Amino acid sequence: RTSDVRLQNNVCYNFKGHGYFLEDGNEVRIKIYNNLGMYAKAPTPNKLLLASDDVANSETQGRFPAVSVFWIAHPFNYVVGNVAAGSVGSGFWMSFEPTIMSMDGTTVVATPLTSKTLAFNHNLAHGNLVGMTWDGAATGALTNNPNNPKDRKLASAHYDPPTTPVFTGNKAIKNARTGIYWRGQTAVFKNSLMADNGWGFWAAYNQVLKDSIVIGETQNKSDDIDEFYYNDVHRTRENKSGIIMYDGPFELYNVDFLNFSTSHETYTKRNGQTIHSTKIPFFTVDGTNKYTNIVSGLHFSPEPIYRAHLEDPSVWRNRAYLGNSSVRDLDGSLSGTGTEQFIAAGRSQGITPQSQCVDGGTSLYNFKVCPANYTEHNFDFFKWGGSASPWATPFVTKRSDGSFNFPISEWNLNRYIPHNKFTLVDDRNYSYELMTNYNYYQDKNSLNTTARVSINAEAPTLNVPIVNIKAYGYNCSLNSDAVAANSLLELKNMNQTSYFSQGDNFFVKLIPDSRWRMIDSSPYNISNAQSTNFRYSISCDNTPIQPEIKGALTGVSYQTNSTIVSGWACEYGQESYVTAEVYAIKENIKPIYSHYRGMEYQEPLQVSAPIFIDSQLATQNPDEATSFKCGKYSSKGRRFNISIPNSITSQYPGHKFYVKVSTANSGSLYLKGSGKYWTIQTRIPALRETYFR
Repeated sequence: RTSDVRLQNNVCYNFKGHGYFLEDGNEVRIKIYNNLGMYAKAPTPNKLLLASDDVANSETQGRFPAVSVFWIAHPFNYVVGNVAAGSVGSGFWMSFEPTIMSMDGTTVVATPLTSKTLAFNHNLAHGNLVGMTWDGAATGALTNNPNNPKDRKLASAHYDPPTTPVFTGNKAIKNARTGIYWRGQTAVFKNSLMADNGWGFWAAYNQVLKDSIVIGETQNKSDDIDEFYYNDVHRTRENKSGIIMYDGPFELYNVDFLNFSTSHETYTKRNGQTIHSTKIPFFTVDGTNKYTNIVSGLHFSPEPIYRAHLEDPSVWRNRAYLGNSSVRDLDGSLSGTGTEQFIAAGRSQGITPQSQCVDGGTSLYNFKVCPANYTEHNFDFFKWGGSASPWATPFVTKRSDGSFNFPISEWNLNRYIPHNKFTLVDDRNYSYELMTNYNYYQDKNSLNTTARVSINAEAPTLNVPIVNIKAYGYNCSLNSDAVAANSLLELKNMNQTSYFSQGDNFFVKLIPDSRWRMIDSSPYNISNAQSTNFRYSISCDNTPIQPEIKGALTGVSYQTNSTIVSGWACEYGQESYVTAEVYAIKENIKPIYSHYRGMEYQEPLQVSAPIFIDSQLATQNPDEATSFKCGKYSSKGRRFNISIPNSITSQYPGHKFYVKVSTANSGSLYLKGSGKYWTIQTRIPALRETYFR
């Protein structure tokens, strides 16, 4: 355990495992100056000492792959002017654990994860899998490593220093997956250079990049790196990109984007498949949280075909980000307008007809450009624990004006992929319905998981709409400081996080009244992103959603040779189909006052027994609104269109159509609209017609 030494002007070449290695994590005030490390390789499997040596089972997202040239286990050191090249994993790996114990395990001797960075400047990462990373530490479960009984699995490590670190003059070039990756509190990268990387700058939260250059492709580009990236890395990656729009909010000031693709490009893989390979300055991926990013003083040369890009739904299976990526363009340098704009994802459910947003065109592909006074909020619906994960909690949403976040043709594509958020308009006069793939009873008893909700906003606001988590459970509530409202009207007027439960409808109103905990104050950042105080857990009665027949006879079309009886039917909250049965019934004539007795769901006032005509499974014409009425996340069709020959209907003059549904769980019911339409198209005097129900 060594501190206060100088390590300068050394070369480490062709080694297995980590190169320059601060082993224990309590080494501090070491001056690591002007050293070169090249060609870090994987140890042979029978000699693995640490999980961070295990290349075969390494992290695969491009955040902290094994092994590294420089393994820095404590930030309170000087790392300046070094070069890391050719690692099969990471170049510079800042792996900080929360606590380092004494040899006998009784005393905390260091706290790297919350310690100050002395210096990390003017370093170069070249030709690694990941250039520089601040994430990943041995804090997981024991690995049962026979060579090291104390070895632990790697887990994410959120760096939280007491002061905002400022990193100057670092360079990341030709790193196949990621140039610079950061997970932690606010940090500042100044005078940085990123070039020819898979992804140039990938920051999880509020990181600031200023006075820097990002290059898509240089004249010194490597065909070997392209061959590796598109064949071996591209399976979990999209286009090579400069800045990755992830959780946020990142902040960019005075950044030049050079030599990104000026036209659409493709690459042919070894297997003959042709894929998109356009290099893009701003590319969006999904994240557990989404906040509005901030940019100013951007320059593009030459003008790229895309400045910012959202993939088309057909290209990328993960669709949550299609409506949840945004940028506050302070000076119009991203939008090209020269004035402040808000750039929102094209499928944002915060955009309404009154928002005055316009299409971003090819330059801002699948984005909308909105006025400076526009803002939106991200509603997060997570499930933690058990066999669920926050990256596989699909739901669909409907806004009160009839807008849906996904067309029903894509609902099945959301079922088993990352999906946990959607955008809200900044207007409490709107409301939303959210319908999940699994209800509370299924979450608790089948998945052993807990649903949580929170909201992210660009700034403090009380203009948050109500969200109805539909068909989720009975007598639901939020934990912590959330307040129960006595009515829906009271909930609408609440100015704190609150909820109201009515039947299987759970109405929540989340107020973002706390600064996002990942943001620190510094002279460099201005973001005032807000969140709720907590991720609120949802609790409900541990009972299944009760099935109920729902549906309506919505119309009858009289054709030349047939009569078509149309409508929809389902069993509420159930996946299975139901059968719609058409009957002809002859009614008594009753005074008009009988019509006002709410009898549409009652047995008809009949003088003839119901005469069965035909039946059909309600499986046709999927549509979003009907599925919401059925209270089940399903892309199945719930409609019926029963064609009956006129030779049959002509046998029942003076009869009307009734449609009946019967199920084992819910019994039998005539649908709303039954008794409204005649079996034979008939002209009846208006005066006489008033005597029928």
